[in-house]
Amino acid sequence: MAEIKDLIVNSNNIAVVIPADSSIDKFCAGVGVMRMVMAKQKNCTFLFDGEIPEDCKDIIGETEVQKELQQRELLVSIDYSGTQASKVHYYTEDQTLYLSVSPINKDFDISKVIPIIKGSDFDLVLSVGVPTQEKLGKFQDVLKNVKLVNFDNSIDNTNYGTFNITGAETSVLSLFVLNNAYKLGLKADEIAAKALLKGIVNKTM
Repeated sequence: MAEIKDLIVNSNNIAVVIPADSSIDKFCAGVGVMRMVMAKQKNCTFLFDGEIPEDCKDIIGETEVQKELQQRELLVSIDYSGTQASKVHYYTEDQTLYLSVSPINKDFDISKVIPIIKGSDFDLVLSVGVPTQEKLGKFQDVLKNVKLVNFDNSIDNTNYGTFNITGAETSVLSLFVLNNAYKLGLKADEIAAKALLKGIVNKTM
């Protein structure tokens, strides 16, 4: 647990992902984790490719849910200040892109050409209630190279994470999350507490 706690502390961009077919308990557990991560002043993205349950619309808004991940793209910036450059052309040949900026001096500083990879860039992923890697759905490929903490109480969990917090000591995922949160230095704010309580009540009714 100490290693996972340190990982959360040292990560800035964290994703929380839940299955598209999440029950109310799973959905609330995911929201609870997201809010507890945000309470630590971390950038947190909630990944969910499903519909927000009607009973959960008071704990999260549509704009807080991300259904798509931005695909990575290559951006090339060229600082041509101090040159006479006025024309930009490009063409492709044999699946190679050629970009032409002219005119420039023969001593143009090549370091002014900067390639940048843009897109979703997470330090850490927390999967909540996701028993197998395949259940990550459309997010599986994008997240496969990121350290992942697998939170789940399912007996079918395959322990696919970099770290796994799993166990079937309770059938209520929201309670499982709550019981383990303090060990990771996570504390529930008002909305996290409301979400986890809602999940517990719904599952035990």
